[in-house]
Amino acid sequence: MSPRTRTAGVVLSALMAVVMISPAALADPIPDLGGVNLTKDVDGSSGSSGGSSAASYAQVLNLDVGGNDVLDVGHSSASSSSSDGDGADSTVIGIAGQEIAGAHAEDGETDETGLLLELCGMTDGFVCLGLIYAYATAGGGSASSDSAVLDACIGGDDAERRSTESCAGLLWLSILDSHADASSDDEGAAASESSNGVAACVGGHDDEGACSGLGVRALHSESSASSKGESEGGSYLLGIEQGGDETTIGSEEVHVDVPPGCPEGASVVCLALNQGSSEAGSNQQTLAGVEILPGEDDAAGQGQAFDGSTSASSGEPGEVSDKDVKANDEGDPAARAPRVKAAPGGALPFTGAGLAVFLMLGLAAVALGGTAIVAAERRAR
Repeated sequence: MSPRTRTAGVVLSALMAVVMISPAALADPIPDLGGVNLTKDVDGSSGSSGGSSAASYAQVLNLDVGGNDVLDVGHSSASSSSSDGDGADSTVIGIAGQEIAGAHAEDGETDETGLLLELCGMTDGFVCLGLIYAYATAGGGSASSDSAVLDACIGGDDAERRSTESCAGLLWLSILDSHADASSDDEGAAASESSNGVAACVGGHDDEGACSGLGVRALHSESSASSKGESEGGSYLLGIEQGGDETTIGSEEVHVDVPPGCPEGASVVCLALNQGSSEAGSNQQTLAGVEILPGEDDAAGQGQAFDGSTSASSGEPGEVSDKDVKANDEGDPAARAPRVKAAPGGALPFTGAGLAVFLMLGLAAVALGGTAIVAAERRAR
């Protein structure tokens, strides 16, 4: 094995270790408080006093076992109330109720975190990347949040582009992303949300955000609602967009339960695809839900993938009722409700994780690089 090859292998291992360890090196561990699942029924009569309010959340994946939060990926939520203010939260990764990477904002705040974001400015917008990306902004009667494990825009010219925004370049790719927004004023409120497993566009987005060339979305869910009583949503396994027209495969019209009816006490695992419900001013969509050992009281484990909900109300009783949305303990549909416990201080690129977890991951990366070097030496002999 040549010295140059050996050096490259060592450098690669070191870089992998730095990427894994450095974000957490300055973060203080916080106590394991467990998951915070704040889903509850919302009655329009118990909302905020006066004014309009809206709330939405979207998530790529969440898993609970034994009533405890185990894993959250791509959770975004937003809330806006004309009387109580605005707020937004984004969690890219949460483990055991603790946030590993996320962004949070209240009235007048904007928060952004992620890796490789500086490439956009360095290349004048030709290569814009966001890795483990989270964004939250709130204020002025609106709030929005975004998360993505990876967002890439190649071939553009916007050096100020924010990850998850429309890409005018030749190629856009997003992996495990979610978006939530909410707005309100004295005249009404509206909310929307969406999540994707993989989304791509060749040819760039137009001014309205639609793919100008050929676009693909795999594992998609979305919903929207307004205080005027309007609501809509849907989910599908695969969508292909060309020339402004979209063809979907495995849409919400195909509802599947495995086994049929999911009988309690007789099923080890129950799987449901394309679940959704809609009422005046509220909508909920779930592409895939699973229950492990379902019983009369509750399942031993449960999870949802590509799941979201929206709610909007003018503050008059009865407009939003009997609907599961993210809410606070007072039942306010416009309250911020992250599923996981955020760490203090949002300035770090990663927050809320102890050094030990990242240290183990970093050591594993070093070991992997070392193993590759040894194997290469043996082959050279």
